[in-house]
Amino acid sequence: MSSKADLLIKRIQEGINVKFKPLLVEEGVSGSYFFRDKNGKKIAIFKCIDEEPFAPNNPKGYKGNFG
Repeated sequence: MSSKADLLIKRIQEGINVKFKPLLVEEGVSGSYFFRDKNGKKIAIFKCIDEEPFAPNNPKGYKGNFG
């Protein structure tokens, strides 16, 4: 039997397969993304360490260097 995490990953992959790209969360100052299932329902969130406030890849303009 698959774990809940395995099932969630499968649903995320199905969403990606029908061309649902991760959606940038508008609130806040860091880079966090919603993942959607094949029906477009938001089912998970992912937060990138290199898109934190004042990190090098911050998508909201709050860029800086690590360390």
